[in-house]
Amino acid sequence: MAEFLNTQNAYAAITDIVAKAQHQLVLITPYIKMPSQLMQRLMYYDKNGGNTIIVCRKDDLKEDTLQELLNLKHLDLRYLKELHAKCFYNESCMVITSLNLHDYSQQNNYEMGILLKNDADSTLFNEAVKEANFITGSAVPHESPKTTTYKPKELSIAFIRENPTRVNHNPKPRVQITDSKKQSSTDKVIGGLAAALSGIFGPEQGHCIKCGSKIDFDPEKPYCPDCYAVWSKWKNVDYPAEFCHSCGKSHKTTMAKPLCRNCYDKL
Repeated sequence: MAEFLNTQNAYAAITDIVAKAQHQLVLITPYIKMPSQLMQRLMYYDKNGGNTIIVCRKDDLKEDTLQELLNLKHLDLRYLKELHAKCFYNESCMVITSLNLHDYSQQNNYEMGILLKNDADSTLFNEAVKEANFITGSAVPHESPKTTTYKPKELSIAFIRENPTRVNHNPKPRVQITDSKKQSSTDKVIGGLAAALSGIFGPEQGHCIKCGSKIDFDPEKPYCPDCYAVWSKWKNVDYPAEFCHSCGKSHKTTMAKPLCRNCYDKL
């Protein structure tokens, strides 16, 4: 049964939601300036590998608050200009309230809200989660300023095909292809090499985007069985994960986008 909350109880319930979150924490609030104690709890949760989704208004987010949030390793920060809803939940509890996650609102405003529990209010809880997922999916992910770095090309079959004279790093090619027949012959050799390598190493290997464990490569099934069991409770395709499904390197991914940019470009 839903529980009524006044200002103090609403803030206390939100704090409890952060403190008791296990795998998923979602904070939807137009304005955000977290009280220090609540921020400390969020940092502790993040340090232990917990994922957090925050949706807020970009234009109203102060720079100092932004930098504080970006220190969270497992944060998925998103922006929605038209956002007015305030909703905070983990796996078991949700607070829907008029209270912004802002220290001024908690200290000065008169607010109210309701507390829902998944075990007692499962139908209402799940309906609210679906709407929250819609809001999250409509929001625009935060993009960090891009920096240009030099990355040497990998010596791949595609690179050999495109740069046949540079494989040995020799400025003068040892073999020059002068006609289409020779090019066709080279293609056959490269194709045979690719087949041989595939036969040696077996089917392509992937990684669970949540825990990084080795699994079969399938972008439509990027979770290991254990992590999929957790994800399937919510079935949020934008739920943040930590690893690229292809290379296994640390990278922000989701069920909808399980590959890092480098691996995606190679497909």
